[in-house]
Amino acid sequence: MKKPDAKLFNFISFIALALIAVLMLIGGLLRGSLLGNILETVSNALTLFVVGVSAYRFVPGKPTWVKIVYAVSIVVLVVGTVFIWIF
Repeated sequence: MKKPDAKLFNFISFIALALIAVLMLIGGLLRGSLLGNILETVSNALTLFVVGVSAYRFVPGKPTWVKIVYAVSIVVLVVGTVFIWIF
């Protein structure tokens, strides 16, 4: 990864972190309501995106078991986010 790409990714990660914190705070205050569920879902999606992308940068060149753990972890996080709407 080139240096400017790393700086941009770090900046986007910082902005996403701040948004996640605000969404979790407001979503926690509105827990149980439709708006609270929407904010929690957006927060989970942003978390999944930031953590998923940064973890994906670690995966290339690693053993197969690392790739399997990464894929299973992403699926579990996505399914967990979808379960917010089901239950």
